Amino acid sequence: MPSGVELRIDDYVVTDDYFGKPYIDVDEWRTSPVDAYKYRFVHGGFAGTDTRLSCYFLPADDWAGRMLFPVEGGLGGYEDTCGTVQGLLLDQLGIGFRLGAYIVESNAGHIGVELDLRAGPDPSLYGYRAHTESARFSKHLATQIYGTPPRASYAYGGGGGGMRAQLCLENSDVFDGAMPYVGIAATMDEATYELPPGRRLLKTASLATFGAVLNVQRLLGDKVRGVIDAVEPGGSGEVFAGLGTHQREELAALYRLGFSRGSEIMIAEPVGPVSAWSWLADDMLAELPEFFEGFWSEPGHVGHDFPELLAPHRVQATARVRAVVTAEQLAARAAGLAGLGAIAKFTIGMKGAQYPCALELDTDVAGYLLGASIKVVSGEAAGRSLIVAGVVGEDTLYVDGAAESGTLRMTDVVPGDEVLIDNRNFLAFCYAYRHQVAEWDRESVATFVDGRPVYPRHGLPTAFALGGGPASGSFGGKLLLLPGTHDANVWPGRADALAGHIRRVQGSAAADRLRLRWMENAENIPGSFLPSAGGVSMSTRYIDYNPLVEQSLHDLAAWVENGTPPVGTAYDYTGGRLALAPDARTRGGIQAVVTVTANGAVRAEVPAGEPVAFEVTAEVPPGAGAVVSAAWDFDGSGTFASELAGIDGQANPVQLTTTHAFDRPGTYFPAVRVKSHRDGDVSATSRLVPNLGRVRVVVR
Repeated sequence: MPSGVELRIDDYVVTDDYFGKPYIDVDEWRTSPVDAYKYRFVHGGFAGTDTRLSCYFLPADDWAGRMLFPVEGGLGGYEDTCGTVQGLLLDQLGIGFRLGAYIVESNAGHIGVELDLRAGPDPSLYGYRAHTESARFSKHLATQIYGTPPRASYAYGGGGGGMRAQLCLENSDVFDGAMPYVGIAATMDEATYELPPGRRLLKTASLATFGAVLNVQRLLGDKVRGVIDAVEPGGSGEVFAGLGTHQREELAALYRLGFSRGSEIMIAEPVGPVSAWSWLADDMLAELPEFFEGFWSEPGHVGHDFPELLAPHRVQATARVRAVVTAEQLAARAAGLAGLGAIAKFTIGMKGAQYPCALELDTDVAGYLLGASIKVVSGEAAGRSLIVAGVVGEDTLYVDGAAESGTLRMTDVVPGDEVLIDNRNFLAFCYAYRHQVAEWDRESVATFVDGRPVYPRHGLPTAFALGGGPASGSFGGKLLLLPGTHDANVWPGRADALAGHIRRVQGSAAADRLRLRWMENAENIPGSFLPSAGGVSMSTRYIDYNPLVEQSLHDLAAWVENGTPPVGTAYDYTGGRLALAPDARTRGGIQAVVTVTANGAVRAEVPAGEPVAFEVTAEVPPGAGAVVSAAWDFDGSGTFASELAGIDGQANPVQLTTTHAFDRPGTYFPAVRVKSHRDGDVSATSRLVPNLGRVRVVVR
């Protein structure tokens, strides 16, 4: 037992009678590995359930009376992410402790990607009930440790965690505010449902958009590099140049559906879309057999009408396993791949370096393997159904899946075991966006004309219960939304639709309960965690948004506790495209608006060795502080080693110039990273809000 009060749990009475008596199985003092924070770690759960929780209590002298609940992204399933690679990446302990909050997290009521056997597919348990009962229990413990319960409690999270953070605010009295970032809940405008209100399974058309991304990747192949180049700074803008008719049609549909402009590089290596397919494939096939069969047998579907378009990529083969590949081995092989490299890192952090998550086959299999089903048909793991969620080179297949299969992956598979590989259903999913369309979406220019469907319609798929149900838009606390402008998984239209839904539901009250603050140049995953693509660090393209998240949590606390509303962002969303207001005073938010030029333009062409003149103008919106640093990255390394002098944290805007010469011919994308601080503190080490600017330099 650590020093301090001995915790009582027998007198805790659950509010939700689904949960049995709480228990504690770990109670000890720990030290965080990076910033050496000392905290009291308490781990436990609730009898009769799969729900687990972890609490991180900072010393009483450092506690400001707050509770912070970081909600895990993806599908959840882990209650101790704060101390893992993921938690360190997101700086969860540092963000919470600097806010003066103790931290509590739960596994969302399930272990790994498996349902709680007793609850089954009840999205309310996984969406908010496990979180809220865990948070209530943490308050019981906090009252004993600190002598008083927290005066304010906040839930926040990224990706799927952001969706569930909002559900926690809507469906309980535990939280005073919530802050989803790069993760937007589906609304009741978007979906149909099964089960009673509050426990609704979500049936939504938005899942099909993942197939649209995967389809463009499949069809374009290496031609996607031309699309990427066209939208880079100084590019032609001609994204359709060099593409065939069918390639043009599918890329155009992707844009009309609302794909994030500027994120085309993530089409080449999608992370979220293929993960979603791997989690949902078996359920979708069982639920919508008429679509997956009709795609190949009925007029109006590409599989029936134009099978020749699919034949080069069709896979149906039997092979044997040559070797099982661990997460550590996968990470080494995926070096240089932004999408799969990030997945490998997360897998090591959550499952361990030796987790068997990939395989090699003993023969080459022709066709398109990404997204294909892979079923083990011999050996101890016979019957296990998985999805090829990543391909490295010609022989390494990363696999993922749902339920027990997704937990076990390649466990108990040995060389010589036989597998069946088939991508028939994946190819149908690539075109699902044409056929799985919600009634409310009759304005879609991608799938309707004059309010009538262009293609035969099929039923909507049910979202995985572990993701939680739809958001009602009804809540009494404060909601600060932080979507990313360049999120290739959760497109900007989702945030705009959610904000509109909340305003309709809340009416005039929405003005005091909702703010939307865009994170410019933010992808779903922080830039530094995405491995370099093509030898160029993704940090030169996407920001590390943790400081922005941390400052926004402080702003949420000021809103809840002091009545000081945070500044939102002025923007326009029309025709599937997001545009932020061009100047800082109009735009708002808290990031500096950054403009850069090379030799006075966004593109410069020079001979090798000739100096290029770079100019940066950065202005911080009113009330958001001042620029405290700016640094250039000229070589794509992500180090931003060329720090600009003359910044004192007082001027706003700032204009800075420098020169740089490139010795070798090639095309470069120099990037400047500007950081601002609310108090203009040039010596600050946290809440340094970033933004980026990029130009193109062609060296002859």
